[in-house]
Amino acid sequence: MEGGINAWHEWHKYLLWGYEGWSEDDILDKAIPDIGTDISEWTGNYLYIGEWSLATYDLFTDHDRFITLANTMFAAIDQAHSGWTYWAWRISNDETEYNAWSLRELLRLGLFPFTYPETKAVGFM
Repeated sequence: MEGGINAWHEWHKYLLWGYEGWSEDDILDKAIPDIGTDISEWTGNYLYIGEWSLATYDLFTDHDRFITLANTMFAAIDQAHSGWTYWAWRISNDETEYNAWSLRELLRLGLFPFTYPETKAVGFM
């Protein structure tokens, strides 16, 4: 539907499926830059990242490394012209257990980036 009026393309970007066995450095140095390149070089209709999370296969358990993950992934995802949606606001039991699928938990722990480089106007063109 290239060139369609108000037709958007939705992607779901995760660091789980397809990244089994990857190290933290592999994720930071290869996986996330590849996601960022996919987004920045997108030439189709408006791009919306409809799902993403910071969940990984038991990686990034160190606080500082997780912050690096969060900032790096956020910078890649935030390039999408039409914005993004984190996987879930909350997950069952996130009041008592850490869960990277829960945006509420990440915000509560101060693990989610709060800086926004600019406000993006999206919609009809």
